[in-house]
Amino acid sequence: MASASISSTWTRFAERADTENTGAGRGWQSPLPARAAFGIASLSPESESEPYMQLVVGRIGRAHGIKGEVSVEVRTDEPELRLAPGAVLATDPASAGPLTIATGRVHSGRLMLRFEGVADRNAAEALRNTLLIAEVDPEETPEDPEEFYDHQLIDLDVVTVDGRAVGRITEISHLPYQDLLVVERPDGSEVLVPFVGEIVPEIDLEEQRAVIDPPPGLLDEADAEVASSRDVDDADGEEADEAGGA
Repeated sequence: MASASISSTWTRFAERADTENTGAGRGWQSPLPARAAFGIASLSPESESEPYMQLVVGRIGRAHGIKGEVSVEVRTDEPELRLAPGAVLATDPASAGPLTIATGRVHSGRLMLRFEGVADRNAAEALRNTLLIAEVDPEETPEDPEEFYDHQLIDLDVVTVDGRAVGRITEISHLPYQDLLVVERPDGSEVLVPFVGEIVPEIDLEEQRAVIDPPPGLLDEADAEVASSRDVDDADGEEADEAGGA
């Protein structure tokens, strides 16, 4: 991928995207709509001894205008790096690419790109829904220590803060306002853990584990029932105190 300096336009877009996204950082990687960059592991076709990671960094939307420009749904917190002019991106389907970014700008809060060789609206419309894929070193990590790529989180063991084993992360679910860790439990069932700091206080990549502090009911419905009954008892106690003092 060709490098490019960060223009004021890209900086404004990155800042706007960061304020709009909720979350796989504990808030966490990918503006509009999710912060955890989508990662698909694969091996370089040239040499199986040189693995690289493929990250989905965007999805092409509608054609804009008549000169080949398209809107792009951004799926990376680093658009100034991954989606900069000169960047060469693989695609899914592969037959649509590779694509080289010629120009980029922000229009009404949306990223607009034009690719080399895509000169008119018909050619641009033919790319609609194509995924844009960046190839990165699997050892590369986001600059923000509180952000993680999906591939870093997959297969981590999940334990509670008191050391109770919960299961293993099998998937990251990216929702418009929140990322979820899909955790497979030993019995084969799944639990969805919101990827926020209050519930996931620690990600330890060296130990390959995620530590969670689950609220009542997240892992066990019985916990929710106990917590609910405690709330009722507390409320009754407060009412009794108020009545006694009246």
